Amino acid sequence: MRTKYFVFKTKKSEASKAFLIAFLLLGMYHFTQHPILGGLICLVALFFLLTKDGVILDLQNKRYKRARVFGSIAFAPWRTLPELQYVSVFNATMVSSSCSIGGIYVEVKKKIIMINLIYDKNRRLNVYQTLDEAQASENARYIAEKLDLPIYNAISKTWSTHSTELLITG
Repeated sequence: MRTKYFVFKTKKSEASKAFLIAFLLLGMYHFTQHPILGGLICLVALFFLLTKDGVILDLQNKRYKRARVFGSIAFAPWRTLPELQYVSVFNATMVSSSCSIGGIYVEVKKKIIMINLIYDKNRRLNVYQTLDEAQASENARYIAEKLDLPIYNAISKTWSTHSTELLITG
């Protein structure tokens, strides 16, 4: 059974985790000589290691927050959802790139499925992304049902209501 909240948390890349661990070790090193500076660096690194970026939708009260999320605690104020027109489901490409010390450049592209809430004709609030088509379809239906909105599947260029089956093809 779902709650009135819809929560989406982004995952950290391995590179960002490694950077934060290095930052934590740097803080621990400085802690021996400058306890205040070292402690502050450690606290900042731990905060970003233990929290995730996220979007929380309060579907009952029609509000949202973009937040740093730690477990069930979210660090951000609530904002009222704008006057929404529909839920959009579409394919996108996520690009990750990194460069090694030796100058080797690597770029990785992944196809993902995104769910946006559309308002003011073409403005959007991105609330979810996944690689799993079935999960995207289920979450789009759930959000649309709770907010009483139609769904536009930009992948197949079809409209549906939340009560009908949303098929993602392509």
